[in-house]
Amino acid sequence: MSTWPPDEPTDSQLLTSPGSIPRINFQPRLVQLSGGRGEVGRVLLLDRDQVVIGRASGGVQLLVNDQGVSRRHAAVERHADGFRVVDFESRNGTFVNNVRVKTAELRDGDRIQLGGATLLRFTSAGTDDEWLHQSLDHGSVALWDYALGSREVTWSEHADRALHLPAGTLANRRMLFSSMLHADDEAQVTAALLLTINAHQPFEQEFRLVVGPEFSRWVLCRAHLLRNGAGQPERITGTVIDVSDRRRRELDLRRMALMFESLSDGVFLIDGAGAVVDLNSGAQRLFGVTKPRALGARLFELLGVPNAGELEVQSQRTFTAEGRWSMDLCLPGVGGDRSFEVVAFPLRNDAGALGAAFLFRDMTERQRLQNQVAFYDRLAALGTLSAGIAHEINNPLSFVLASIEFVLTELSERKEGAFHLELEALGDALEGARRIAHTVRDMKSFSRDDASPQPVPTDARAPLELAFKMTQKLTSSRAVVIRELEEGLPLVLATESRLSQVFINLLVNAAQAIPDEKRGHITVRQRLEGDFVLTEVADDGVGIPREQLTRIFDPFFTTKPVGVGTGLGLSICHSLVTGFGGALSVRSELGKGTTFTVKLGVSREVPRTPSAIRRAEQRRGRILLIDDEPLVLRALSRTLGAVHDVATARSADEAMALLEGEDFDVILCDLMMPGRSGSDFYEQLTKDHPELVTRVVFVSGGAFTDWAREFLARVPNAALTKPVDGVELANFVQARLRDRTGGGGVPLHEQT
Repeated sequence: MSTWPPDEPTDSQLLTSPGSIPRINFQPRLVQLSGGRGEVGRVLLLDRDQVVIGRASGGVQLLVNDQGVSRRHAAVERHADGFRVVDFESRNGTFVNNVRVKTAELRDGDRIQLGGATLLRFTSAGTDDEWLHQSLDHGSVALWDYALGSREVTWSEHADRALHLPAGTLANRRMLFSSMLHADDEAQVTAALLLTINAHQPFEQEFRLVVGPEFSRWVLCRAHLLRNGAGQPERITGTVIDVSDRRRRELDLRRMALMFESLSDGVFLIDGAGAVVDLNSGAQRLFGVTKPRALGARLFELLGVPNAGELEVQSQRTFTAEGRWSMDLCLPGVGGDRSFEVVAFPLRNDAGALGAAFLFRDMTERQRLQNQVAFYDRLAALGTLSAGIAHEINNPLSFVLASIEFVLTELSERKEGAFHLELEALGDALEGARRIAHTVRDMKSFSRDDASPQPVPTDARAPLELAFKMTQKLTSSRAVVIRELEEGLPLVLATESRLSQVFINLLVNAAQAIPDEKRGHITVRQRLEGDFVLTEVADDGVGIPREQLTRIFDPFFTTKPVGVGTGLGLSICHSLVTGFGGALSVRSELGKGTTFTVKLGVSREVPRTPSAIRRAEQRRGRILLIDDEPLVLRALSRTLGAVHDVATARSADEAMALLEGEDFDVILCDLMMPGRSGSDFYEQLTKDHPELVTRVVFVSGGAFTDWAREFLARVPNAALTKPVDGVELANFVQARLRDRTGGGGVPLHEQT
């Protein structure tokens, strides 16, 4: 009798080169017809006196995966006349042909049932071909048998149905195994066959089975090596399962994963059972998980989500019913907790559901942006409110100032030395009122909103002084402010309100850069350098790391702690300064401080200044005052009434009635009035008395609405801002009268 292998076949010979194995006498055996996964089709040669069957590994020759089988359930024993089965007082009993037995003689074809699911067939007669057909025909699943001698494979009658092939394609047919293997899988199948033969390992492989030009299936083949009576390898036999759908789903999922791989968002793919089967690099980056750790895990448990099980059930139920599930979650990510928008949707192909995709979009930056936008919305609202408050303050402040100035003027003309204390008190009151007026004017300047500000010749010192005043409380509590400001600097091209915003931001940054435990220094320098005015704001605070200096003007980049900085201040300052045609630069050293430099070009334009009022005899004119505030009318009437003929009106309609019968040299009209505003009065005057339009001068506590600003920009008339200084108002009216009379001293209404 020859031995196996006769000439140590190569890998390719194992599949393709027919050989011959001598015919041998048939060896009695047990064939497993049903049982645990992968056990169907197993064959155990009865080549010893006793073969023990059970669920425990110690001393058991046929180990079965069946909870109904006892650890040592039964045995098949050889005796002089044949074989018998012996029950070891098992919990669920041993049955031969459906009859429970303690011991029973076995005949060819008897069926032995153990526990609840394990069924064995005793085969003791026939040729090897007869045995093969008997075992395959009695199997309830598709079986395959690979003959080592002929290199041919035989399929059971259930193979076509199990592999979803047309009837007669494989059932009960012998085929050369190598002709059915996909070329890419041949090497791995050959290696597995050699391990089964030489190392006695069970055969278990997934590979592509090619049946002619029309059919290809992914199959899972499990099998065991069978030996002949001489102990030589004879054949490999076991079960075959069609896994094409599963492999197709896995390939589709991986194909989708490749598409998601380029996304910056995190993507997890899960199978129908809820286990992670793939994830992209974005998910690994966001959550700091690796593929080996993630694969096979439950998604929400992997990410540390509270109530992970409930959330998993909820998400699957929703996207299965509605096609989509979304939720905002705060999850632990790389660098701390982060806000995510989670969207899940099922993945399907033509065969049905594959699983689901969970997309995690990091919303932390967007959330911070939304918070910052809301913050700046509140600032914008505060600016509008400030302008409105300034308007309301200016109205009463106008008559307070005018009244105090009037009383001071009247008392000063009395006997020298009289009313000394009263004059001193009124002087203090006037100074206080003027300081209030300056504060309101600063507030209006800072809150002014110019959509597209055009740079104009501007004194860079004025917005810097405003910035000093507005930040004085903060800077003085943290540092000593040192001023090194050159006098007589030329004007620069800028807008005062926006330049104030730049200086305020730089002073606030300088103060916040100084540690709480240290009282530092903030040095502000303003000087002329060539054709530029330089303003430097330097601190001796903590400084900025070198690697961050290139990003310091990027939107939303900040070196301040959370809740202190928004990351927009320096970006806005940079945009404003460059919009003026200037430059904003920074230099810094860790532990020594930071210096910001604003560089603005000197204006080449010559600013227009009003001509000085000549000292001459005052001219008398007719003045019309229009204002809804009676106290303002009374105060201004007192101021102007000593020299001029003054008429008053509390509304646009009342003023139009006065103009029907009288002529006026100067018309001072409040812009913001209830009902018909100053602009409405102007439009009506243009229609009814166009000759008077140029005599209108608007007075307002603050043109803080869009229409008011647009109106004043559109009309050529002059405008005064409340509170109006009494002396300045008197000089202004005199200048208007001189312009109208051409210096002749006679107002128009008195000329013939």
